[in-house]
Amino acid sequence: MRILIVVTLGLLAGCASQPQQVACTTPADKDVAPIVRISTQDGGEASGVVVGHNRVLTAAHVIEDLQTAKVKLSENTSSIAAIIAVDKPNDMALLVVNTGNLKPIRLSKAELSFLEPVWAVGFPLATSKTLTSGYFKTTDRGTLHTTADINFGNSGGGLLRCHSGKYELAGMVRGFGAYRSENGLVKIKNLSMSVPASKIDYFIRTNGI
Repeated sequence: MRILIVVTLGLLAGCASQPQQVACTTPADKDVAPIVRISTQDGGEASGVVVGHNRVLTAAHVIEDLQTAKVKLSENTSSIAAIIAVDKPNDMALLVVNTGNLKPIRLSKAELSFLEPVWAVGFPLATSKTLTSGYFKTTDRGTLHTTADINFGNSGGGLLRCHSGKYELAGMVRGFGAYRSENGLVKIKNLSMSVPASKIDYFIRTNGI
């Protein structure tokens, strides 16, 4: 069976060491505040992460062939963002927009451990901000595989981990695993994919952050 990565842009109408012990339970509102909503003029709904002053990271497939996108920083604040950098092979895009008082999320510097708890945060199915928990499984061809459940609209959102008692960005959500059957595309349960923090760090550093 060939596993596909299904990108999760929503339209309106996923080694044998022991799990890492962490001092966190579930991220609070302040911990997920840097995860923002992205809307595009063609009806796309997705997610993004504030990674620097006036800089928001999202998935490249979210803004493909576009010049701008709308970033909703809070319930009452939306701004038009310009696209300043795109890394198509790793499915990342960097937007410039006034992020106000939102503090950037800290990038993780340490690798995830097998079965370490993670949380996927984003705006699935064009609804409100949602957090789902899961575990890190493996890194396959430079992509993080976790069991955190995601859906269309989670693309560009954050994959959080707790390291040394603090929440960090372990990755950017790309999509979920699926396979083709006679009845069409079948979503694989408990398999989501994310771009690792190391690639995010290189991308944003080479683009002025």
